[in-house]
Amino acid sequence: MTDLQPLRSSYTLLTESLLNEWESQSRDDQAQWLILSPSDDFLGRWSVEGIWPNWFLDFEDVVGHYRTVSPTNLDLFLEQARELEYHVAFTDPPEEMLEVIARLADPPPFELNSMLENTIHGLFPWQIEAFNKLVRDESLNAGLVIHDTGTGKTAFIAAAIKWHEEHGHPYSLALIVVKKNNKADMQAKLLKLGGISSIIVEGTPKKREHIYEKIQEEENPLVVITNYEKLRDDEEYFKHLVEDQRLLVFWDEMPTRLSNRTSRLYKATKDVLWRKHGYRKGEMNADPRPEWMRQWELTATPIENSPEGLYNCLRLIHPALLGSVDGFQSEYVAWRNPISHKPEKWRNLDRLEGRIEHITHRASKKDPEIAKMFPEIMEDQILIDWDPRDRAIYDTLTGKAMKVLEEENLFEDANILALIQILQMMCDAPSMIVESARNREIWNDAMEQEGTWESVQVSRGSELAVQLITTLKKAPTDEHHTKFEVLREILQEKHPNDKVLIFMTWADYGFAPITAKLDEWGITYVVYDGTEKQRLAAKDRFRTDPTVQAYLSSDRGSDSIDLPEAAVGVNYNLPWTWTRKRQRQGRNNRVDSTLATTWWYDLLMAGSVELRKAEIIATKRGYHEALFDGAALEDSMSSKLTREDLLYILSGK
Repeated sequence: MTDLQPLRSSYTLLTESLLNEWESQSRDDQAQWLILSPSDDFLGRWSVEGIWPNWFLDFEDVVGHYRTVSPTNLDLFLEQARELEYHVAFTDPPEEMLEVIARLADPPPFELNSMLENTIHGLFPWQIEAFNKLVRDESLNAGLVIHDTGTGKTAFIAAAIKWHEEHGHPYSLALIVVKKNNKADMQAKLLKLGGISSIIVEGTPKKREHIYEKIQEEENPLVVITNYEKLRDDEEYFKHLVEDQRLLVFWDEMPTRLSNRTSRLYKATKDVLWRKHGYRKGEMNADPRPEWMRQWELTATPIENSPEGLYNCLRLIHPALLGSVDGFQSEYVAWRNPISHKPEKWRNLDRLEGRIEHITHRASKKDPEIAKMFPEIMEDQILIDWDPRDRAIYDTLTGKAMKVLEEENLFEDANILALIQILQMMCDAPSMIVESARNREIWNDAMEQEGTWESVQVSRGSELAVQLITTLKKAPTDEHHTKFEVLREILQEKHPNDKVLIFMTWADYGFAPITAKLDEWGITYVVYDGTEKQRLAAKDRFRTDPTVQAYLSSDRGSDSIDLPEAAVGVNYNLPWTWTRKRQRQGRNNRVDSTLATTWWYDLLMAGSVELRKAEIIATKRGYHEALFDGAALEDSMSSKLTREDLLYILSGK
C-alpha cells in the first residue's frame, strides 16, 4: 500500500511554470519526464504519458498495454522511475485517489459476531477491505465481490446491511437472491453474524401470496431472502415489492443463473429492477424501478463459460459500465463460430479487467496472507484399472455409440452428451445404465440438471441412450466394478478416522449403488437430498455426529454449504466445469476449518470419457484466470465446451 505522507510532501504537480521550464530543456531532459493524469477509461487509475515515446520500453511491465497505473502499484512505478532517473508530474493532486486505498484497512464502525481468530470487529482483513471499498464509499451503486469459496461472502452482506442501518443512506428493503437450496442457510448466518432478521419467500403460490402480503404490512427496513427462480415465477409481485423502495440487492453466485441474457429468468429480473434498460442511438437509457438502489454481485467464479456471462451480469447491476451488447462484442470478441455465430475467442481482456477494477474487490486463496488461514489442499488423481469384464462392456458401448452417431448423422450437442453420459454411468456403476433405460423420465430430468448447455434435446438424447443400452446381450452389474474398491480404500484404509465428502453428478441413479456399498462396508453416512428440511438435517448431522463418516451429495450441495469438519473430499465423478469442481473443494476448505490439510481425490477410470473430460476441464479454466489471476490474455479460447470437445471426450479423436 502506498505511504501517503512522503508523497504529499514530495510529488510534483504539472503547472504552467513547469511547462515553460520544459520548453527550455534539451530533448534528452524532456524525455525523462512522465505525466500522470486520471484515466477516462479506467476509473481509479492514472494514465501515463511521456513527452517522448521511448519511455514505454522502460515501464511496459508496470503500466501494461494501456499505459496506466493503479494506486496499488504506484509505489512500484515511482521506485522504478527513481532508479531509471525519470521525473514524475501529476496533472491533479493524487491524494484523493490514494486516500481510497489508505482507508481500506479502517475498522468498520460496528461489530459482527465472530469467535474466529484474526478478525477485527468480527471481520477478516479482506472482508474489511471489501466493505470499505464497495460499501462505505456510497458513490458506488454497484460492486463485484470476487471472494474465493470459504472466505466468507455472507459477512459482506451482513456488513453492508449493518452500515446502511446505522451509518449509511437509510434503506427500506434489502433483497438477497440465492440458489433455491441456500435460503435457510443464508437466513441463519445473517442472524448469527449480525442479529439480522429476515423473511424467506418460499412455498406454494398460495403460501407465497400470503408472504408477500405480510411483507407489505411489515415496517421498514426489511430484509427479504428469495431464490432466482422466484423473480421469474412471481415477477409482478417483485415489481410491486421494489417499486419506489430504497433498495439494497445482493446476488449470491449470480453467474450460475443470470449469465444468459436470452433466458426468461434474465428478462424477468431485468424488468423487476428497471422500467427501461438499454441503449438507444449509443446513449444509455435506464430507469430504475426503485427510488434508488445499490447492488452487489458476490461470487467465487464471475466467469462460468465466457466473458459474455460476466458482461450480462454486470449489465443488470450497472447498465452503463460496459456499454451496449454490440459495443461490448465489437471491443472484446476476437472470433465467432461461423455456424452458430457465437463468440469463441476473446481479446483485450486486460482492458476489460481495468474497466471493472474500480467496482471490484478480489480475495484469493493465492494471496499468501489469505492462504495461511486456510487448510492446504492436496489433490490426487487416481487412475483406476478396469476389471476386464467391465472393460469389454465399456468398449462395446463406445463402438456402438460412434456407430449410432455416424449412421444417423446425429452430431448435435445433446446427442453426443447423452452418449457420453451412458459411458460415464458405466464408469461410475454399471447398474446405473440399466436403471436409466427403465426410467426415461428420470433420465430427462438428470440431463436437464447438467445445465452446461443452453438447450438440450433431452427427449432425443434419452431415446439414443435406451437404443444403445438395449443392444447389450447381458445387463451389466456392479459385482466387479473397481471404482467401488478404490472408494472403499479411501474410506477404510487411507482415511478411516476422517470425515469424507463424496460428490457425484447423478443423484437419482448414482446414490443407490453407492449407498448400497456404504451399507455393505459398514460406513455411517448422510445423503444431502430430499426436502430443504431433510437436507439441512443431513448437513447438521454430518457436522455434529462423530459417528457419521461420509457425506454423499450431488452438485446440489456443492456450494454455500459449510462442512469444515471434513478432512477429505472425493470427486466420484467430475462435474462439467472447473468452477464447479472448485466449488466442491470449497465445502471443507474454509476459513473456520481447524485442519492443516485437506485431501481431494478425483476417481478416473483408465482410457475412458472420464480421463478425457478431466483433460478438457483442465484446459478450459481460461477466462477467470485470464481476468483475475494474471494468466495469458490475448485471444483466449472459450471455456465453454464445444461440439469438438464433446466428440473428443466421447471417442478420444
